[in-house]
Amino acid sequence: KDKKLSATRLKTFLTCKRKYYYKYVQKTYNHDIPKDMPQEFEIGLDVHKALEELYTKHSSFDSVDTLKKALHVELDEACGESELDKYWIAIQKRNLDKFCEVDIQRFAEDWEVYKCEERLTCNFAGMTLEGSIDRIDKRENEIEVLDYKTGKYPKYTEKNFTEATDFQLEFYYLLAGGLGN
Repeated sequence: KDKKLSATRLKTFLTCKRKYYYKYVQKTYNHDIPKDMPQEFEIGLDVHKALEELYTKHSSFDSVDTLKKALHVELDEACGESELDKYWIAIQKRNLDKFCEVDIQRFAEDWEVYKCEERLTCNFAGMTLEGSIDRIDKRENEIEVLDYKTGKYPKYTEKNFTEATDFQLEFYYLLAGGLGN
């Protein structure tokens, strides 16, 4: 109870108690071996960085083309120098076309970006929960939490929910509860 609990920390505990022990109790971290190929999470970090920069500068856009152009500029800025990095970012640009269309629809419905990469804490059941939310949109007193995903994420159903280890959305619900409905 004296430690802050994040969704990542809880997931580590639920998936591998030994990894939790070394990381959070002993504070021993993996030694990363340099790789020639960028990891999937590294591309995701570049996309997150570009979206944070974009929506820190603009809380909404009027057209898909304007949004795409601005996003492509930020993605190019976040991109590494290698040809492989440029290739992966080009794929992400294409993958984000639908995202841009959906965002323009949201902006047309009076949603606007309220906060990006917001670190929040709250008390729940005697524990302090913490997390960093990718994006919070607001419309009057309503909020919506957006969590960007560029890779794989677990899908739970009635048949496998007892094996769930990822409670990120539940944490975000509790963390963002004080910001609006």
